Amino acid sequence: MKNKISGALLFVFVGFIASTAQAQNGPIDKKSFTLGGSFSILSKSGDLYGDEVQTTISFEPGFAYFIMRGLAVGADLMYQRESSGNSSSTIVGIMPKVAYFFDAGNKFYPYLGAAFGYAAETSSWSGPYSSSSTSTGFLFLGAGGVAYMLKPNVAIIVELNYQIQSMTPEHGDTESGGVLAFRVGLAAFIY
Repeated sequence: MKNKISGALLFVFVGFIASTAQAQNGPIDKKSFTLGGSFSILSKSGDLYGDEVQTTISFEPGFAYFIMRGLAVGADLMYQRESSGNSSSTIVGIMPKVAYFFDAGNKFYPYLGAAFGYAAETSSWSGPYSSSSTSTGFLFLGAGGVAYMLKPNVAIIVELNYQIQSMTPEHGDTESGGVLAFRVGLAAFIY
């Protein structure tokens, strides 16, 4: 039974891809979609960081479907792991998004986008006073960038975004903050 369900899901997925990939002439046409994301590793050390190595790993895959020429809707997943000495934190989130791509010609597709989502952060400390805590909250992101087509179906994405975070710990008051980020990633445009 499990194999029949898996086979049926695979058939539906392949059918969806085949039906969307027939009538498009370009990467931002209606019924095209993108698969992509970014990955980063950051390591900090020295006196400035308390003589402990601080490591951050971030992975943000995403997809988008063009509901009309230039206008895409989709979602990004977020996974970020930070560690330093005896402490660590993990953030997991999902952010539905909308973006509008402009056809600037010559393989350039500038875009503006926004996303709103939910995230959960788990922090832990080990040592004589080990503990852990969980925070949950909402994220809003505004972005601008450009997709440059390296090949007909592959683009490098360069983006500047600003993220507003509002997180509430298990036992505490809501805290808010902002993050300005520069991202570089790859995306496959299927059309």
